[in-house]
Amino acid sequence: MREHPTTAAAPMHLPTSMEQCEVPANSVAAVDELTELESRTREMGSGAALADARPRN
Repeated sequence: MREHPTTAAAPMHLPTSMEQCEVPANSVAAVDELTELESRTREMGSGAALADARPRN
């Protein structure tokens, strides 16, 4: 929403949202990994948690 303040709502398609703003490389990698995992797992599956994907300052 910060990147597009004149729009009424944020895009609901994550790949579109990611393309329309600047995202740190480590966050892009984490989102890609989560998206791939989500495509082949159950909603509340089990597995190892990913490393912290927050941007580093």
